[in-house]
Amino acid sequence: MPSSLLVQTGDRVCEQLWPITGRGTLGMFMLSGDECFGITAGHVLEKNGPRWTLTTDHLRGGPAQAQHVPVKSENPKDLFKGEVGILRLDPDTRCHVNTTIPRINVNLFGETQRLRFDPLHLNFGRFSARAFELQARMTSGPLFVFKQGITTGYTMGRLSQVMFSFPPSWLQHSVHGRNAEMTSGITDATDPLSWVNYSFDNLDAEMMKAPSQYRWLGLVEWSAGQVFTLPGDSGALVFAIQQTQVIPLGIHLGIASEYPGHSLFMGLESFVIEGKGLGLDLRFSE
Repeated sequence: MPSSLLVQTGDRVCEQLWPITGRGTLGMFMLSGDECFGITAGHVLEKNGPRWTLTTDHLRGGPAQAQHVPVKSENPKDLFKGEVGILRLDPDTRCHVNTTIPRINVNLFGETQRLRFDPLHLNFGRFSARAFELQARMTSGPLFVFKQGITTGYTMGRLSQVMFSFPPSWLQHSVHGRNAEMTSGITDATDPLSWVNYSFDNLDAEMMKAPSQYRWLGLVEWSAGQVFTLPGDSGALVFAIQQTQVIPLGIHLGIASEYPGHSLFMGLESFVIEGKGLGLDLRFSE
């Protein structure tokens, strides 16, 4: 089957019992060993059971089945952990998905001519974290970012700010806060998350030295006359394009009331770090 008819980045995340009603957008697929995982926003998967369906709107695209891999948090109010959504793809439905993103390079920002990183594997051994590199890049001119969501499709905005903590409204049970793009099953942000066998020993020492620099958020200013996201787009991959290469930045979360005309996404680093805590070494597909 042509790859355009397979489930891929920007397609629909649905509850298994209600596969027609999408709850959010699939950000991308990542691999760990021989296993395949779907990545989306954590609140898309809240309080709706372990089984999920990933489907495309193309008539010939077969659905893929997946199991929610919950992340354990020592602090139930840790929203960085709470917004990590990981789905383990059922092996027998992997033939229904396209895991590749053409021309991807997750480490393009901050590379020097002497130092080259694996473009498929987020590197934590760089001299400066990506969040700081993005801040520096914004000082030299506008940095445009893109996303592909279920509701609004392909849209463009401008990265206006990098933050290291969630806006206060994200803690509130409100349509103006963290749940601005939920369509059903809204739960309070202070509800405890599911617990699984989670080992902090799996985290790389480098991450544990300064974990805050890897836990960041991006604020995207909407283009004139065009919204960047609407309900249903939660979980979409936010990316930049530099030197013809696609740079995945993070996963779209929603709209915070403090920033009208802006959308919020969480840096990819949080997903990779929580994956390591679960014994996964998440990377992109060739």
